[in-house]
Amino acid sequence: MKPNEYFEKSTGPFPPPGVVGVEGEWMDMGLITVPYGQLWAGDLYDLEGDSGCIVSVPRGQYHVQIRAMSFRAHRRTSRIRAFHNDIAEPTLGAKRGEVGSDCGLFGLYDLTAFKKIVGRTHRKQYGHDIMESTMEEIVGCVGREYGGKRFDVAFSPCGLGDGRFAARALKSGKRNVGVEVQFLPPGFSVER
Repeated sequence: MKPNEYFEKSTGPFPPPGVVGVEGEWMDMGLITVPYGQLWAGDLYDLEGDSGCIVSVPRGQYHVQIRAMSFRAHRRTSRIRAFHNDIAEPTLGAKRGEVGSDCGLFGLYDLTAFKKIVGRTHRKQYGHDIMESTMEEIVGCVGREYGGKRFDVAFSPCGLGDGRFAARALKSGKRNVGVEVQFLPPGFSVER
């Protein structure tokens, strides 16, 4: 099942305290290009990248996947990850830091590409394009052209909304090949 189809089936208000979430399998969101090898994870609207985490990775195409958690019929994103297209199944590495979100939306992209392509002259258009994309889809991977160059970003809501989340490197042997961020831990229970 595609992520947007999964989330469209979310019904009703958030359940009462005591309901334990059930995490599903990884779902493919799409591909993004990481042309400079600086994979950034963080608040989708933090244009300067201060609240995010950067993992140096090989350049290339990256699979983006999410896992979701079901609280009865109500569904939320529990994790997001991106890993190099040449890797079948990465392993979870060490914690690289914490990332924050103040807008409830999370992004993954190449920070160097953002700074080179979505410079000051294109930032207003970037904000408009991302708002348009997030209104059309719940989660997704989009590519936009700015000044004749392409910039890719993946986006998703983060768990229950704003907060601080652990970012971990994804590994293949000793090499960093991606990043994973967990919004809701397995067995998460709804509190007041």
